[in-house]
Formats: sequence, C-alpha cells, structure tokens
Amino acid sequence: MSSEKETASKINIPTVEELLLAGAHFGHQTKRWDPAMAPYIYKNQQGIHIIDLYQTHKLLQEAVAFLRQVAAAGGQVIFVGTKGQAKEIIAERAGAAGALYVTERWLGGTLTNFKELTKRLNYLKDYYKKVETNGYKDFTKKERLLFSREADKMQKVLGGILSLKGLPAAVVIVDPHRERIALRECVRVGVPVVALTDTNCNPRGINYIIPTNDDAVKAVDLIVSALAAAVAVESVKTEEVRREVTPGAGPVKSDLVSLGLSNRSLNALSKAKINTVAALKKTDLAAVKGLGAKSVEEIRKAIHG
Repeated sequence: MSSEKETASKINIPTVEELLLAGAHFGHQTKRWDPAMAPYIYKNQQGIHIIDLYQTHKLLQEAVAFLRQVAAAGGQVIFVGTKGQAKEIIAERAGAAGALYVTERWLGGTLTNFKELTKRLNYLKDYYKKVETNGYKDFTKKERLLFSREADKMQKVLGGILSLKGLPAAVVIVDPHRERIALRECVRVGVPVVALTDTNCNPRGINYIIPTNDDAVKAVDLIVSALAAAVAVESVKTEEVRREVTPGAGPVKSDLVSLGLSNRSLNALSKAKINTVAALKKTDLAAVKGLGAKSVEEIRKAIHG
C-alpha cells in the first residue's frame, strides 16, 4: 500500500485552483462553440464560455488512471500536438517520459496505413545506422548531402515515433479540432483517445475528454505534464519488475529521461550501461558505441544547456 501511495505522489495532478490560475477555464466565444461540449460548460460570461473546472479535474484523474494502466501493461502512447502553444511542451514532457510524440505534422495513414509507415521508419533507422557505421563512404559528397536532407525532413515528422512497434495502446491529443485527422484514424482503428478539448471541439470519438482551454500554455503544460508523468511512472515500475524477473536485464532509464533525450540516444546509452546523469557527465561521448553525431550533439545540449 505504501508503495502505491509513493507512486501516486510522483504524479502531480493539478488542483482546481491551479487550473484556474493557469486560465484553463476560458473557453471560446459563444458563437464558436460546439453544442456537444455543453455538459462541460459552467456558464456564459460576456460572450465567453467558462469551462467547469471541477469536471476537468475529475476527468483528468480518470485519464491519468487510464494511462497508468496502459503503461503498466507495456503499451506505447503517442502524444500529438502541432499547435504552437503545445508542440514544445509535448516534445519535452513526452520525451522525458519515454513516450512517443508528433509535434510537426500528423502524417496521414500513420495508423490506417501502418505498413507504409513502417517502411518509412525503417528507412530512417537504416540511414542512421549507415551514418554511424560509415556506410555512405562510397557515395559522393553531393549524394551524401541529398541523403542527409531527406533524412532531416523525415526526422522532423517521424523522429518522435521512430520506436513505434505497432499500433499504439493510446493517443493523447491537444486540440482534437486541429488534429482531426489523427482523431479520425484513432477512431477508425480502435485506438483509445485522451484529448484536451476546448469548447469549439466535437468530443465524439474521444474516450477520455479533458475539457480545458487548449490555447493557454500554462494550462496545457499542467495537464500534459500529469498525463506524461502517468506514463513515465508506470513505465519505470514495469521495467523494475522486468529486471527482477529477468536477471541481467538492461538498466532503468528513469534518471536519463529527465534530460528529454530521444529514444535513439537513450537506447544507445542503455546498451553502453550508462543509466544515470552523473555517469553520463563523466563519459567520453565519442567513445560510446552507437552514438551518432546528432545524438552526441543532443546529449551535450541537454547536459550543458
């Protein structure tokens, strides 16, 4: 029982007062609302809908509990948010939690045409592998530059889901009105959706609605942080159990994920048995097998700022 309380304490679910101070209660103008959001609206104030934050708090708790179950079962979670107010938050919070994320553009067919997506992911993985092993040494400088540019474009769109193994167990969406293609694909393939939903959104197809102002940076950060923490806590617990059952299993990444490194960098460090920030700071990155130039640069920026 004590361990459960300790785990729960690691997830900072914002209070109603914190949500209020963050501006989570401000919806859109009444003329821009979706009537399906009426059950989550407290009142109309000077032409602006005010969201019922008591419902927001309760529904957030339910969403956190759901994501903890998903992560505990070993399921992958994708966080999606391409609007300016959310993309940096998602990349940071989801990345630190070891979750997958999309912050630039949801590629049509990501879930409904997973076979094609897998080809693109494998192409990108193969590119990085060849770069690390000097596999392009026989190509001209111009050809290597073209390969690099193509990979950079793919990295921008697919980098956050590079380690996706199959259909995710859940998808978290900020602003389902904007990310309607992602929502439509989730509904079509049966992937549960958790969504930060403003008053102009249609909640149909969303399994766990979190009514909130999805344009307020502080509100988005509070809620996404709680959702990401649920994934991180349960993922670490699951890995700890796996290590107890499987002697010699790899180290837990709980310390390193706080740096917000990509899964590619984390996996390379894990294989090198570097599992703490303190150990990482003492390591000669150039000597770590499997760390490409981009990973080395990413790690140095994360450590030194």
